[in-house]
Amino acid sequence: MPVRRLLLFLIISLFAIMAAGCEFGSTKESEFQQEEASIKAVVWNEREFNQQYASLFSIKYPKIDVQVINTNVLRNTEDLHKNFEALVANEKPDIIVFPNADMFEWWANEGNLYNLDSLIKSDKFDIENINSNVVDYLKFKGAGNLYGLSPTFNNKVLYYNKDLFDKYQIDYPHNGMSWDEVLNIAARFPTDQDADTKVYGYYPNATFAFDWIELIGRSLQLTYLDEEGGTLTFNQPGWKHVFENVLTGYSQGYVYRVDGQSATSESNQEINDFYKKNLFTVGRAAMTINDASYISEMNLAEQVSKITLPNWDIVSLPALTTAPEETTEFTTNEIFAIAADSPNIRAAWELIKYANSAEASQINATLDTNNLMSRTEHNKEMTARNMEPFYLLKPAKMNLPAVKLSTRMQLSQLLENEVKAMLKGEKTLEQALDHLQLQAQESLD
Repeated sequence: MPVRRLLLFLIISLFAIMAAGCEFGSTKESEFQQEEASIKAVVWNEREFNQQYASLFSIKYPKIDVQVINTNVLRNTEDLHKNFEALVANEKPDIIVFPNADMFEWWANEGNLYNLDSLIKSDKFDIENINSNVVDYLKFKGAGNLYGLSPTFNNKVLYYNKDLFDKYQIDYPHNGMSWDEVLNIAARFPTDQDADTKVYGYYPNATFAFDWIELIGRSLQLTYLDEEGGTLTFNQPGWKHVFENVLTGYSQGYVYRVDGQSATSESNQEINDFYKKNLFTVGRAAMTINDASYISEMNLAEQVSKITLPNWDIVSLPALTTAPEETTEFTTNEIFAIAADSPNIRAAWELIKYANSAEASQINATLDTNNLMSRTEHNKEMTARNMEPFYLLKPAKMNLPAVKLSTRMQLSQLLENEVKAMLKGEKTLEQALDHLQLQAQESLD
């Protein structure tokens, strides 16, 4: 954290603590603040954990010693799940901060985590002002029980360039659209311009076609692996329609396509400026999809690369027509939970309670610009724009099969080859999908 930002953090934190004096006066808190305790916390980013939570918690609870167990030793290990289990068994932490909901779900449903419902009720913890999508999502992952709380979340939305829509007299996108509607709008933008200045109706923000195709498939709640993760399902009718839309956009020129093979060679050219690579950021794309961190990225592009940003706005992510209120792109980035066998339940709960408090949320809203606060009233700190589309869609109550990184990389390359063949007219869609299904299945077997 830069010095100026660290000073800002400390100043804001101290003011917040003083302003929260009345909160400290509650009987249970004031009594527990005088008790000594020592707790261990397993975290995935020690620096951020200390800056955003532990340092201020220690000011509020000076007699509770927080020992941080970093998981750096697990990075790049072959069996992360097995090694994480071994680390927890050896260190016996009181608090586990999970980096994603899938890992949290497994631990919760194995009986390894403490149910927080009784603590929330006894302390009258203000859970009502935490975004209901966050709470419902965590309860879904806990089979109906609340085993963890997450101070932040993220979601994807459709960003659009209002100036380009005005210039070409096209109606703005709206919440609740389907992918067909979005791509039909994209097709209305001109495709006969010079390659260096051409405007695209849609910018996928993806190096390989697979990344965009996978995003569309997820939002339509399609999977390309069965539940066991051993059989490819690209030959399903839903996937055929996805490929038809993608190929039409590429071939007619209203969707931007990067040749994945040339992406590396381009990196040393003028376009090596990270921010200038994004055609939406530089005003050459009418629409793109991204999460909340893209707001910070655009602000940095303006400050660092002196880019004049588009006049942008957002609407909800395209969704499945039969489930227009659901999204598969909802994520929780850090889930605080208490180990079921912890001998320090109360002290651990105090830290989790603080990390998810209005006080911490207000402070971190000015510092964590890549995520959204679960206490959504503090997200206005990110931008003066309307943030509602980030909260509109509920997390889809479905679990997508886990896909190994090596498998995704193989599929990506195979799919890229088939897309190229189709765009050159060397294969029909049916031939390409059959070949993809065959080759990809062989790589899995």
